[in-house]
Amino acid sequence: MDTYFDRFCAAAGVIPLDGESLGYEDQEELVNCLRGFMTYAERHASSRKPGHHIEIGFFSADEVNAFAATWEGQDGIAISWGVVATLREAFMSAMRHPNSFSWIPTEARDAAGTWLYECSKFFVFLHELGHIWNGHTSLLVHRGVAPFIEEIRAFGGGELGNLDRQTMEMDADGFASAGIFSLGVGVMKFPAVHTGIEQEFGPGATQLAMVSLSIYFVFRLFDEAADFDGEENHAHPSPPLRQLIIAASLAAASARAGVFEEDNAWQVILHGMTSAEDVYARHAQKPSDDAAFQAARSKEGKKYIDKLLRHWHILHPQLDQLKRGGILPPTQEILDDD
Repeated sequence: MDTYFDRFCAAAGVIPLDGESLGYEDQEELVNCLRGFMTYAERHASSRKPGHHIEIGFFSADEVNAFAATWEGQDGIAISWGVVATLREAFMSAMRHPNSFSWIPTEARDAAGTWLYECSKFFVFLHELGHIWNGHTSLLVHRGVAPFIEEIRAFGGGELGNLDRQTMEMDADGFASAGIFSLGVGVMKFPAVHTGIEQEFGPGATQLAMVSLSIYFVFRLFDEAADFDGEENHAHPSPPLRQLIIAASLAAASARAGVFEEDNAWQVILHGMTSAEDVYARHAQKPSDDAAFQAARSKEGKKYIDKLLRHWHILHPQLDQLKRGGILPPTQEILDDD
C-alpha cells in the first residue's frame, strides 16, 4: 500500500521500517514509540493549531538519524530505528557498568536505564518537531530548497546558507530543550534520588541532572572536536556548541518554571554533564575528556554562539510568518519558543 509515509521516505531516499521484521519486544517498543510521539504531537497542536496532523514514522537504518519536512503540503517526521536500538543499548550497557551510577539501587537500575533512553529518544523527536512548529521546514519550501532537514547530512541546494541551517538547528534544540525539561523534570519521574545533589541544590536536582546527562551522553557518542575555524562550512553547529546551547536552554527553562534560579540550574546541569563524561568514558573504555566542551565554553565558542543568536534575530521575522500556529501571543512565545 502506497501511503504518504512511504512516499515521504522514498523522496528522502530511505526505506520505511517493516515492523513485522522486528522481534516481539521490538514490535512492542515500536508501538510504544509511535503512540508516545503522536500523543505528544497532538497535545502540542491542541494549544497551537488544534487538529493539525504530523505524519510520524520510522525508517530502516542502523545510524542514529532523523529528519523533518513539509512535503506535498503535509508535515512529516521520520526517525531511524537506530535511534531506538543504539540509544537503548548504550544506556542499558552504561547502567550495567559496576562503577557507573553507584548511587542507584540495584533494583532500580533497569528502570533508570530505560528512563535515560526515553529522555534521549524524546529529545530526538522533539528536535524534529521543533523544525516543523518553528517554521524551519516551511522556510525551505518558501525558498525552493530541498525540503528535508536531516540530522546527519543536510540536503543542500537553493538559497539557504550553512549559517541559516545552523541557526535553525539551534532554534530546534531550544524547542526540544524546553519540551524535554517539561517531560523529564515535570512528568517522567526518575526512579532514584541522588541525595547529595538534592541536599546541595534542592528537590528536583536529580531530575534535571539526569535530563542533562541523557542529552550530553547522546551527543558524546557522536562527538567531534570543537573546531571553530571550519564551523561555517557545516550545516550543523559542532556537538560541543550544541551541548552548550542546550544547557543554556535547560537553565532558562528551569528558571521560568520556578524550579531553580538560573545560576543554580547551571550548576545542576553541569553536574549532569560532568557525570555523563565519566559514564561515557567507562562505556567507551576511553579516558575521560571534556576538552571539546570546555573549548565550546571558551571566549571563541561564546563568540560563535553570539553570532548564531544575532542571525536568529534576522531569521525570526521570516519564520514567524511560517509557523504552524502563526505568530504566537507573548505568553505562549515565552513558554514555547524562548
